[in-house]
Amino acid sequence: MQIKSSWQRRGAGLFVSAAVALTAVPAASAQKAAADWTSKLEPRTRAMQVCSLAGLTAFGKDKKLKPRPDRVVVNAGTTPNIDAKSVSGSTGGVRSGQKWYAFSFKCTLNEAGTKATAFTYELGKEIPKAQWDKLGLWQ
Repeated sequence: MQIKSSWQRRGAGLFVSAAVALTAVPAASAQKAAADWTSKLEPRTRAMQVCSLAGLTAFGKDKKLKPRPDRVVVNAGTTPNIDAKSVSGSTGGVRSGQKWYAFSFKCTLNEAGTKATAFTYELGKEIPKAQWDKLGLWQ
């Protein structure tokens, strides 16, 4: 039988506690954290980031895209139309696996411009790899 010193036992206990704490963060906390960091952005940038996050959620539910998308860019190539209550455009990009797909979209914002209340889109064709740099997309 091996006996660990009290320091080793304490260290192991702290490690386990930290691991449990990190894995037990509820989704609501993650959403609040996203709202906290976007509140520090200027309004136009915040609107695009909020809509990119809403797009990622919407595309994650789309059965046409496998594997599940992990990146959304609402300003691929051009800046979308942005006003106080919405962001819309026809040059979005969504990455699924090793491929990017074009999409057009409309994202409706709350009064404060800090949360998306709706995100609708029309999925387009795969974007050829030769166009990725021009559109600000990556591997």
